[in-house]
Amino acid sequence: MDDSRTNRWRSATTGQALGQARQAGLGAFTLLELLVVVGIIAVLTSITLPAMKGLGRSATSKGATRQLMEDLRYARQIALRNRSTVYVVFTPTNIWDIIKNVDSEMLPPRKKDPRLLSLTNMLEKQFSGYAVMSMRSVGDQPGQSHPNYLTEWKKLPDGMLIAPYKFMAWRKGVNEYKRGDEYSDGFLRDHFYGHPPQPPLVPFPLADSSPARLPHVAFNSRGQLVKRDGFGKLVPAGRDEIIPLVEGSIFHERDRFGKYLPTRPDVLVTGGFGEEAEYWFYNRIRVNHITGRALVETDRFLEVGNIE
Repeated sequence: MDDSRTNRWRSATTGQALGQARQAGLGAFTLLELLVVVGIIAVLTSITLPAMKGLGRSATSKGATRQLMEDLRYARQIALRNRSTVYVVFTPTNIWDIIKNVDSEMLPPRKKDPRLLSLTNMLEKQFSGYAVMSMRSVGDQPGQSHPNYLTEWKKLPDGMLIAPYKFMAWRKGVNEYKRGDEYSDGFLRDHFYGHPPQPPLVPFPLADSSPARLPHVAFNSRGQLVKRDGFGKLVPAGRDEIIPLVEGSIFHERDRFGKYLPTRPDVLVTGGFGEEAEYWFYNRIRVNHITGRALVETDRFLEVGNIE
């Protein structure tokens, strides 16, 4: 009995509410109105999503630039404080050649060189990995060398790379890159003027590893940029070091068990550069060769600015 009364009361209340809505001119949405609302939402979504993706890419690019800038400044500060040459070394692109050289020593299984695992781990850091190291320690006597890594091997944020051309060991020629001096100006350019490359002197990837020829930026005891000439002697760099950052990915070939195969990776650059020669890279770090100070050149007009 009580349930039937309650149901009648609810029906009456609902009927009164509908009647009041009709009197006030209110009604349900028509199909056309719903389609209009859905269309407006779709248009707004198509406009805002690309902008949000752009904000994410911008934040990643700024984070990568800030990270590398801080480590370049750190290397310069250590060089000034310890009055020694400090290197920012970058992961080489010939890691498989280094692995073959280490493996060719044919050590007994229990004495297998632990560098093989370290070298394999460095494959994922190609075009984005770097570390700060010094060939001498405080208190070393003249002529002595005790290589020491001052930081661990770091990696730029996912999706960010150092422009691949920086790792190519060719010299500027008549028929080679025409997009500005810096475009044919890789880290390894120093060895290609007058004399063949000198034997590598930088241990990789550990301080007690065999030496390898690594891309690098070097600061002397006065904080200035230096390079090795054709005779292996450190001399003033004579020009700024420009390090462009781009968006991209590295793809490695693997077998069916997921192990790396000894092939060159495929480098896919997807952003961070323009279509016009004079505005090629959006974000570049310029290290002044006289003072060793690093500045950021941002946006398509390459205005000098700071990363906030």
